[in-house]
Amino acid sequence: MSPSEDGGSLSAEQTRLLGYYEESVIVQNKKTRSAGDKAVRHIVRTHVWSTTKFLTGEGCGRVMKHCTPTLGKSHERPDLTQSSENVGYPCVILDYCGQKDKPLKDRARYWKTWESIVRHEIQVKRANVMKKVKDTLNESKYVDLYALSYIECV
Repeated sequence: MSPSEDGGSLSAEQTRLLGYYEESVIVQNKKTRSAGDKAVRHIVRTHVWSTTKFLTGEGCGRVMKHCTPTLGKSHERPDLTQSSENVGYPCVILDYCGQKDKPLKDRARYWKTWESIVRHEIQVKRANVMKKVKDTLNESKYVDLYALSYIECV
């Protein structure tokens, strides 16, 4: 077992997973990229958004962009060696994309390929919901002020 970034130790399978994350290179043609992009976005909107509003490790104080994410505690490097209940939304996405029974290397490569799309989609969806809430609050303030001014006139 080798030490992990947080002081614990990693199993041999987790060490291999970290190696897969490090060595994976994303190579795709435009047609494959476009079709996969649409599929992943659809899965995030329909199956992930109802249970996930924030990414794993988001807001944890990782200020510097160049620091390495910890295995299992970050969006970029989910611990795919654990059961799907412990991993969360990455496993939901991999399951719906047909990657559930693939070897660990293929799942890691698939996640590395699409994790930026997942991140972007969750952040955009959250921003849209926040805007709708803000607009609703602003609209209700306007309606309340209008109602109050109407009542004062009568």
